[in-house]
Amino acid sequence: MRKIHILFCLSFFLIFGCLEDEGNYDYDDIKEPKWHTDQPISVYATEHNVMKLRGHDAFRWDTDSVSREREVRYEWKLNDVVIATEADIDIPVDSVIKWTKMEELCATDKWVRGSFTVIDKEFETHFMKVVSFFITPYRSNGDWFVLTEKEGEGECYFVKRTYNREESKDEFELQDSFSEINALSISGKPVFLGYTRTAKNVGPMGSITIMTDEVAYEVDAATFELHSELKDLFGGGVPSGFSPVARVDAWEADRGTGLCTFLANKDGKLYRRQLSKNNLGGMFINTPYELDEKGYKITEFGTRLYGFTSIPCWDEKNNRVIMIAFASKQAGSGWGDPSYLATSLIPLKNDGSLTNCPPVWGFESGTKVLNMGYMKSAMLNFMTSLNVYSVIYNDASGKTWCGEFIMNPSDGSIKQSVAPMPPFYPEGADSRVIECPVRISDDALILVTCSSSNAKAKNQVVYTDGNHVNYLLVASKYASKPMITDFPEKVTYIGYGTSDVGAIGKYDLLVVGGENGTLKFYDISDRDRPKCVETMTFDGKITMAKEMATGVTGVDEY
Repeated sequence: MRKIHILFCLSFFLIFGCLEDEGNYDYDDIKEPKWHTDQPISVYATEHNVMKLRGHDAFRWDTDSVSREREVRYEWKLNDVVIATEADIDIPVDSVIKWTKMEELCATDKWVRGSFTVIDKEFETHFMKVVSFFITPYRSNGDWFVLTEKEGEGECYFVKRTYNREESKDEFELQDSFSEINALSISGKPVFLGYTRTAKNVGPMGSITIMTDEVAYEVDAATFELHSELKDLFGGGVPSGFSPVARVDAWEADRGTGLCTFLANKDGKLYRRQLSKNNLGGMFINTPYELDEKGYKITEFGTRLYGFTSIPCWDEKNNRVIMIAFASKQAGSGWGDPSYLATSLIPLKNDGSLTNCPPVWGFESGTKVLNMGYMKSAMLNFMTSLNVYSVIYNDASGKTWCGEFIMNPSDGSIKQSVAPMPPFYPEGADSRVIECPVRISDDALILVTCSSSNAKAKNQVVYTDGNHVNYLLVASKYASKPMITDFPEKVTYIGYGTSDVGAIGKYDLLVVGGENGTLKFYDISDRDRPKCVETMTFDGKITMAKEMATGVTGVDEY
C-alpha cells in the first residue's frame, strides 16, 4: 500500500512539473498541401501516346506558392518505381510501361495503384496521395473497327476515337488495317463483323470476329493480330460444311460460368462453346444443337442486354422466333454447392389466351422479320422474372408491324400482360402489335435499344430508307420522323456508339456507312438536327462496323 502512495505522489509532481515547464522550443509550420478532394487522383493514358501528369491540379498552397515550390520536390510512383519527379510533366506511356515492367495493360474497368507525393526538402516530410493509373492498350474503349468489301474481297480497318480536352470535342482518325498488321489479306465476301469484349482468352480488350464466305478469323482486339481461325477451335474436328455467318456471346461476372459463344452456320445449324469459369479452356462442340421435330434454320441473332439475357433467333425454316435461354443450376445436391448457368434452345409458346400479340410462335408464310431485340425485364411474381422483347416485321402482304411480347425464359411461354410490382417494376408491361404508320423495306437496317442510359434512344427505332435515316417514336404509336436526309449514297450500315468516353454520350453517336465507302460520325443528341463530326472515305462498300465498348454495363450488345 505504501508503494501505491509513493507512485501517486511521484505522478502528481511530474504532472505539476509539466504544467510549470516554460521550456524554450522551436515550432515550424509544416505547410502541408491542401488536397482538393479525398478521392484518388485518376490518370488516364493509352499505349503509344503521352501520359499527362498534372499534380498541381490536385492541391493548393495556403501560403506563398512561389516560395513554397522552392522548398518541396515531387515523386510520381507506379509499381514502386519513380516515373517522374516533377508535379506537371508529359512522359511517353511506352517508357512508363518499360520502366515499371507492366506485364499486362489494363482493361477499361481496371487500374493500377500508384502514388503522387509532395516532399518537404528540409524535413523530408511526405504528403502522399493515392493515384489510380488507367493504362489501356492503344486500341481501347470507344474505338471502332470497320469491315469493307471490294470486288468480292474483304478488309478491316481500325479507327481511333480520341477526346480533345482543349477543344472539348471527339476526333476520329483512320489508323491501320488488318492486312497491314498481319501481312495477310481477308479472302472472300464479308458477311459478319463482331466484337466480344469478354473474350479475355484472346486478349485484354477481347476479340474481333471477321467472317467471309471463305474464312472466319478471331482477332486480338488490343493488337489487331490474328489469334486463330474458328475452324480450328472445334473439339473432334471441324463440322462438315462449316461456314459461319454470325456470332453471339453471353457472359457476366460472378455467375460461375465462363464465356458462352454461339455460331450460326450458313446452313442454319447452331454450334456452341462453353469456356471454363476463368475463360481458360473450352472448345466448340462439333455437333449442332437439336431442338424439336420441326428442326430449325438460324442464320441471325437479335440484340440483347449485356450478360445472360435470353437471345432471340429467327428460325426462317418455320417462321418463328426461338430463344437461347439461360437457367441457373446447382452443381451438386448439397447446400453451398456452386451454381452455373445451363443453356437451352426453346421455341415460344401461345397458350391460347393472347389477344394482342405478334405471332412469334409461328408467323404466316412469307413474313420477313426485320429486327428482334431485348427491351426490358418484368416480373410475374416475386419468384418469376420475365423478359420483354420487340419484333419488327413485314407480313406476307408487305405491311410493316411493330410488336412487343413478354416471355418467360424458363419455358418460352408468352404472357399478354403483367401487373406493376412497386417499387421494383412500377410500370408493368403489355404484349401488343401495332401497324407501322410507314412501310419499312425488307432490306432496311434497324436499330433499337434496351438501355436506360439514354431516354431518347430508348423511345426510338432508327431505320434506313435508301440514302435516308429516319426514326420511329415508340411512345407515339411508332410515328415516323426524318433524321438524316443528305447522306450521299445508299446506307449499308448504321450503329450506335455506346461508350461514354468523350463529348458525345452513349447512344448520341450514330455511325452511318454507305455502299461507295463513305463513313460518317454524327452527334444526334438533337435527333432532329444531327451534326456530322467526321467524314471518312474507304476503298469499298461499308459492310459493318463495331465499336469497342469495353467495361460498360447496362448497354446493348450489338
